[in-house]
Amino acid sequence: MRRRAQAVLAHHRGFCIDQLVVLFATHRNVVSRWLGRWQRWGLAGLAEGARSGRPPKLAETVKKK
Repeated sequence: MRRRAQAVLAHHRGFCIDQLVVLFATHRNVVSRWLGRWQRWGLAGLAEGARSGRPPKLAETVKKK
């Protein structure tokens, strides 16, 4: 979340999206998404969301045995 907040602050201070892309070594779409989430949800929008990830191969009941 820190990088996202820094990008939003830099944008507020006058950095354009292309400059933020270089500064944060990320894609233009990513920076645009960060700024959009900030506009819609504020600080909560910059928080890391839950990711589903890969499901476990073994069921919990099998692991316990």
